[in-house]
Amino acid sequence: MKNFYVRLSQAPLNAPMPNTPGISTDNSFSTIQSEKKIRRMPLLAILLLLLPFAGMAQTYHFALNGANVLVPNTSIGTGTGTVIINTTANTMRVMLNFSGLMGITTSAHLHATTALPNAGNAVAASPIPLFTGFPLSTTSGTYDQTYDMTIASSYNPAFISANGGTVATAFTALQTALADKKAYFDIHTNIFPGGEIRAFPSSNITLTFNKTNPTCSNSTDGGVRAVPSATCSSGYQFLWTPGGATTDTISNLAPGTYNVRVVCGTDTLNSSVTLTASTFVPTPTTAGNLVIYTGSKTLNQLDVTTLAGGTVNYYTSFTGGTALPGSTLVSDDSTYYISQSVNGCESARAKIDVTVSST
Repeated sequence: MKNFYVRLSQAPLNAPMPNTPGISTDNSFSTIQSEKKIRRMPLLAILLLLLPFAGMAQTYHFALNGANVLVPNTSIGTGTGTVIINTTANTMRVMLNFSGLMGITTSAHLHATTALPNAGNAVAASPIPLFTGFPLSTTSGTYDQTYDMTIASSYNPAFISANGGTVATAFTALQTALADKKAYFDIHTNIFPGGEIRAFPSSNITLTFNKTNPTCSNSTDGGVRAVPSATCSSGYQFLWTPGGATTDTISNLAPGTYNVRVVCGTDTLNSSVTLTASTFVPTPTTAGNLVIYTGSKTLNQLDVTTLAGGTVNYYTSFTGGTALPGSTLVSDDSTYYISQSVNGCESARAKIDVTVSST
């Protein structure tokens, strides 16, 4: 199989090449020359040199949710987004797909440039008050619009002013922000006017979690280790919330959701993991309000339904405190809180009001 080579000349890239030295099968080629012979290179190397000038598309993907907002919210809304920059046509295609918002849409933007990658706030770089034609007053929808980035109406005027004062410098700044993960999508709603769901460009970091669930709903013997799928030449950095741990592993955990931010250079991933109790013990059932027709009844004589093998615990408070002996006499017009324990795991407590009557 023969190798083919290409001679580059000062002619445009799309100029015809027949009848000129250029395409040959002699395993050599001449590069641009000025009346002197220079070294030879294979075709692949030439193509790689041309890539920065070829106007290839720059594509960025986004995964929007409420946890990504600067102050995370409880929204169950989610979305996906794509930005495609074409530096030959000088266009930017924006695609969004969202659903499950708690509020109805009021605006949406592409913001830039934040001070740090994957964090912070920035002004809208895209048109204001919102993307042209973005669906309003809805909790779900799709959007697909291509912008001509050579005209000022494709930007927020404040973004142009802050980035050199021309559309050319603004376009360059926006491309840099996307590449550096300092730009983000934000979809705003009437319930979350500052943004209900948000996303920076998706990270190249992927995680798996090695987790140990807590034994009981009220125990703190759980643990999690975050394991990135690839090595990081600069070393991974971790930040867990709640707690503030900065290692890949956290321990002494109760059931709940734990968030971790993982950083490798300028790349950042926000993720979360949920721990659940290995053994769940339901709250025992009672009549809620009991009238006792004797003044000598003890706590362990109260009508309480528990699981088979369950042990009833009696308290005078909903949380904390020390369990009372079952032989404790019931006081008139008193409130008690009861739980049950099964295999060393204790349930939440139920309230029971007791009234002692002599009739």
